[in-house]
Amino acid sequence: MKAVLISIHPRHCGNIASGKKTVEVRKTVPKLKTPFRCYIYCTSVKSLPLEEYVALHASTDGLCDKRSGKVIGEFVCDRIDTIRDEGNGFVAGGVQPSEWHSSAQTLIQAACLTEKELKAYLGNDYGYGWHISDLKIYDKPKELSEFRKPCDRFLDCFLCRRYKRDEFGGCDSKIHRPPQSYMFVEEI
Repeated sequence: MKAVLISIHPRHCGNIASGKKTVEVRKTVPKLKTPFRCYIYCTSVKSLPLEEYVALHASTDGLCDKRSGKVIGEFVCDRIDTIRDEGNGFVAGGVQPSEWHSSAQTLIQAACLTEKELKAYLGNDYGYGWHISDLKIYDKPKELSEFRKPCDRFLDCFLCRRYKRDEFGGCDSKIHRPPQSYMFVEEI
């Protein structure tokens, strides 16, 4: 079954792991019906500015280093709401118009973002709030190579471009690089 491998900044991974962050805001959504499983890839701390790294390292007691560049857990995305800045404030879709502004504030708080951060990220475009449920943080983070791309050939391996033509044969569908935002993977 298809699942999603999603790249998330280490600061947000910490908020998700602690249970503070229950919504992940993205500019796009996968073409999957909810609910679907998401695996959380914690982006590398090596790319952070020094000040941000030091603050993150201190706030996580060094845990960010152990999780950096690895899949730290999984969740089920059971609902996706839209959110957009209408000029006089953010509104969220999927609820009654009379509740739009209050539900937008709830969504922003659940995403552990400020309105300024959300505006900088989305601009005037729509955003999508992926709701996090059934969160599981792994005791031992997983490597990217433990995940595989979904098979689109359905056992027609010899015609597949991923088929390795060596003495062992087999499929080379392991994930080697993290997704920019998200990618489809086989559910573990």
